[in-house]
Amino acid sequence: MENNTDFKINYMNEFKSLFSHVEKMRNRYLNILSAHKIFDTISILSAPNIVGKEKAGENMKLFNDYKYFFITTKESCSFYVLIEIAKFFDNSLSSLTLNKIINFTESNLKKLSKNDFQIYHKNRGILPELFDKYQEFSRLDLENLKNNIKSKDKIINKLKKYRDQYLAHDDIKKIKVKISIGEVKQLMEIIEDFIELFYLRLDFSSNSYKDYVEEPEREIKSLIKILKENEKARLQKISKLYLQN
Repeated sequence: MENNTDFKINYMNEFKSLFSHVEKMRNRYLNILSAHKIFDTISILSAPNIVGKEKAGENMKLFNDYKYFFITTKESCSFYVLIEIAKFFDNSLSSLTLNKIINFTESNLKKLSKNDFQIYHKNRGILPELFDKYQEFSRLDLENLKNNIKSKDKIINKLKKYRDQYLAHDDIKKIKVKISIGEVKQLMEIIEDFIELFYLRLDFSSNSYKDYVEEPEREIKSLIKILKENEKARLQKISKLYLQN
């Protein structure tokens, strides 16, 4: 466990401070979700077993016609997702990580009580019947999070090795590391569980991730449709000019 004294921030209010950091982590995670969905959508649209052989062939032709955009975009999204997820599970004393926030919270539970919550949110006008349902942080909350992270140690270590050898550096001698999409999603679920718990305990709220999953897919498909229509119009124009001549 990290030494909490390394969390070098002077906090006047634990609720405000923690929530500020969790908000930053949430924003990072939303970008991960978007990048992951862009990567996933491009992959699916070129998979014959998912969209069919004909449709996959059409999409692959388009991706090859605009290869400098689509290949770069897909690879960039893949790298971004892996690098950003690894940051959440890093051991650096100067980084904003899951364990750092969990450890700090654990050390300050007495200042994160239900009464402290009420004082901090006194101007929100939370209805008494809703406030009665509020539950403060418990050690069990934090233990469950730590155990969930611990249970994925093998995946986390693989991700860090992959990041260090292939993404952060280009090591000449590399240890072969394979990390699956399923394993990446397991780590994303842990991050999401962390964010939801802290939003519930610090802000008595939850998050919607719908737009960050649906919109990137919609935008990629819309872009592909526009490119196909433009290509069709271009070929029709060429054909018309040829027939005129």
